[in-house]
Amino acid sequence: MQSSDPYLFSTRLNTLKKAIPTWITNLQGTGNMELNQVVNELHGLIHDVSDPTPDSAHVRSQVGSLYRRVQSIQGRHKEPYQSRLKELELELAKLRA
Repeated sequence: MQSSDPYLFSTRLNTLKKAIPTWITNLQGTGNMELNQVVNELHGLIHDVSDPTPDSAHVRSQVGSLYRRVQSIQGRHKEPYQSRLKELELELAKLRA
């Protein structure tokens, strides 16, 4: 069930931003399991607001873009994991700013 509560979206976004350093640490450990967790968290955040306010629409757009980037990074299995991780770190840093 979706919620149109902008406060819920804002709370989830703040939680996500705080989790980013932990995600990066975890991602340096194992690999795709943690990437899947990031994808799932971003997907949940995107769907937290079914009818976003004008203020949250921009952030929602950023999160959606990041979600698509993470999915593309996740799927490039032939590339070295460290290069995919570095790219993901840069994308997360943009959202965290």
